[in-house]
Amino acid sequence: MIRLSNSIVTKEFSEYFSFILMRFSIGVASLLSLFSFDVCAVSLNATNELIERLFKDYNAQASPYAANINSLGDPSSIQTVSLRFSRAIIASVNERDWTISIFLTANYKWRDPRLVWDPATSEGISQISMKSDTVWQPDVYPCESTKVGPVLKDLPPSSVSIQYDGSVRMDANQVVNYICQMKARIFFNIYLDHQLLDCHHLFFDAFPFDTQQCSICFALDGPSGLFLTLDDVSQQPIELRNKSNSEWDVVRNLTRDETRVVQDGMQSHRVIFHFSLVRRAFFWIFLIIIPTFLFCLVTLVGVYFYEGDDAVQSAASIGLTTMTSLMLVVTILSDDLDKSDNLPGLGWFVFVEIVVVCVSVVVVLVADGARSLVLSYRRRNKGSCVVCLRIFTSRKLFRALRVTIFLLSITALVLNAILCWT
Repeated sequence: MIRLSNSIVTKEFSEYFSFILMRFSIGVASLLSLFSFDVCAVSLNATNELIERLFKDYNAQASPYAANINSLGDPSSIQTVSLRFSRAIIASVNERDWTISIFLTANYKWRDPRLVWDPATSEGISQISMKSDTVWQPDVYPCESTKVGPVLKDLPPSSVSIQYDGSVRMDANQVVNYICQMKARIFFNIYLDHQLLDCHHLFFDAFPFDTQQCSICFALDGPSGLFLTLDDVSQQPIELRNKSNSEWDVVRNLTRDETRVVQDGMQSHRVIFHFSLVRRAFFWIFLIIIPTFLFCLVTLVGVYFYEGDDAVQSAASIGLTTMTSLMLVVTILSDDLDKSDNLPGLGWFVFVEIVVVCVSVVVVLVADGARSLVLSYRRRNKGSCVVCLRIFTSRKLFRALRVTIFLLSITALVLNAILCWT
């Protein structure tokens, strides 16, 4: 009985101790939650008060540097905007309009002296976030472009991060259509000991084996009394990628250049990033160049070696069919390329093929007509004929003539394929 009563007392004591410990834990947790809530409330109130104080008389439309124009010796008249690309991807290349669409993620950073505070007097707050339309933004824009748009439509304004020293940072995602004058020319450089000596432009069209020079341009505009600086703060070379357009390869990363223009009391500082695109000629080689060459080759064989009674009609029919087929290729080229002052290399290639087929058909028609006239003349003169015309009366000599003209036509096709791109 004594052992049983002791065990009961021990069990009741342990349960009571557990209950007391649980109530104590709940009380401590409640105190901690109240304390953290008070801290968050104090921090939120401090942030709200800081924002109200900073933006009380703030005008997002007025430049903080406008009052310092013509004070070039004053450091406050120096307006500096830092630009960095975190992403640059080619979205499309439009050769008809001479434009290239690029998806850009640009990081802008500038300083607004009106947004400066002391963290020691603001509950230790050193950074706040606001919507981009609530703060003044420098006049940085993509120059040499035809269209600038957001990545997704109907999105709210992006956010900006404001530091206690007035530094403002904004990340912008944009799809920019840049102008890229496509000349369809071959460019090559001469190097000596890894140093560029000269850059040559070969003034003949090289499509589809061409290399295009394009650029990404940003400009900062303002009154001439201010010192405008658009800096590229990238520590590493910018990598331009091409994920959506399979016809072009980026052969070189972006290289930087800059220009300054002052005109009519305004100045513009431009930062230009150059890059090169080389066309992947696989599609054009295996679906245009080789098929049209083989098609013309088969056409010439049919034109020169068919000796039936309807050889003339057959040659004319084959020639017309070939020209119709080649005109489809011309239609494809006219839809894909711009209307420049000179034909591209592939255009000349197809044009010469059409000319060779037309000339071959005309030669066959004229030769067969001449042979018919010579044979008729010989029959009227009872077998007598001029020696120089025996090439038309002799079947072997006439075949040798057709084979010779056929070989000349094939040579013309081969030289056309070689000379168009060499």
